[in-house]
Amino acid sequence: IQNADDAPGADTITFDIHEDALIVDNNGVFSDCGAVGKRSCLWKDEPGKRHYCDFHRFQSIASADKRVEEDTTGAFGIGFIAVYQLTDYPELISNGRHWIHHEENPEDKRIIVCDGCKHCQRSGLPGTRFILPWAMNPHSPIRRELRAETMTATKKKDFLAELQASLPVAMIFLKKINFIEIKSKGKLIKRLEQVSDQEGLIIKDGDFKNDVRWTILEGSFEEEAEELRKQNPGRIEEKRSHKIQIAIPDKPIARGLLCACLPTEQDTGLPFHINADFFPSSDRKKVILADDYQSRWNRAAIKGASTTLAESLGRLPQLCGHKYLWEIIVSVFGVSQTAKKDGQEKAFSCFWEDLYPVLRKSPVVFTEAEKWLEPSDVFLLGSEDEEEAQSIFDMLEMDIVHRDIRSLIYRHHMRYVEDLQIRRLELEHLIEALRDNG
Repeated sequence: IQNADDAPGADTITFDIHEDALIVDNNGVFSDCGAVGKRSCLWKDEPGKRHYCDFHRFQSIASADKRVEEDTTGAFGIGFIAVYQLTDYPELISNGRHWIHHEENPEDKRIIVCDGCKHCQRSGLPGTRFILPWAMNPHSPIRRELRAETMTATKKKDFLAELQASLPVAMIFLKKINFIEIKSKGKLIKRLEQVSDQEGLIIKDGDFKNDVRWTILEGSFEEEAEELRKQNPGRIEEKRSHKIQIAIPDKPIARGLLCACLPTEQDTGLPFHINADFFPSSDRKKVILADDYQSRWNRAAIKGASTTLAESLGRLPQLCGHKYLWEIIVSVFGVSQTAKKDGQEKAFSCFWEDLYPVLRKSPVVFTEAEKWLEPSDVFLLGSEDEEEAQSIFDMLEMDIVHRDIRSLIYRHHMRYVEDLQIRRLELEHLIEALRDNG
């Protein structure tokens, strides 16, 4: 997907699951310097380009040359290497060429050039096609080297289900791809569409009940990024972006993921997705959080997301509504507390540390009178039993936390209520209100 999103002119990608292979098409075309038979690409030293053409990149997968080309997302191959979880011998058909890649061969013999076959000579080919024959031989060099399992009928079905579940998230942060199709043996199963407007974007799947609107909050960790480059000269590419995006949906989601343009499998516990130019693991299932320069970069990006959320707080009440806003607040508190425990990733503890000082001074509490007030200006009922007296509180013009928010508070730890300085309703408050009202 990432390589298709970087291809000029591409706006559609199709996944077609067959018995013998996964076929991935897009309507972009591989760039060709005209001398792909030579070891060095002619474009590398050409003014205005200074990068390899796509065919030379494909010859040296994971070379990361794409990192020097503007308006591209990632290193060619970092995402593509993940295909070896499915296949041993990926095939490429684009711009009149059909190549089969044998990763286990010596470097100068890894590309097998097809002289013509039923796959590359057929009519109606897309701009670019990847054929990924399912890895079926457990003794192949690639399976042994990766210690990876072969594909089975069950795994193919699981892969189809995973595609349907993950692609709606994958579309959120794509720059050029507007349509993704999922097919089985040529038959369309689902077609996803990304529709952008001034308020954000909508991911559609043909059933309006499944439409999800996403609001994108944008931020940066530019200063930290520059400092990390100084500390690690030559290791962090200049093109690696310091920009941050948080995607907040218009309805609750099952889990929030870290995304390196495309989603990883790393669940943050937060009710939104975080996108940054993270350093992912080689299988793209997680971002690296160890003890090296890549991990420090990734933690700086997570911290940048935390800052972005806090700085964008003023938009959230109207954007999310009172109930969903407080689901976010409760989740942020819970994730931050979990992060402080032994054995947990500490980077996420910053979310509450950054958010609650801003919450204290912002009108984020919705009341029974349907007003947005600062936390210190409202009262929290001590229990659900006190709700029967709401008419009295209304008569005394006491601003009581709305029942939707109270139900969330009662179900979770009360520590964050203390952090936010929300006052619990006590007898003295009632006496004071009675005096004020004569």
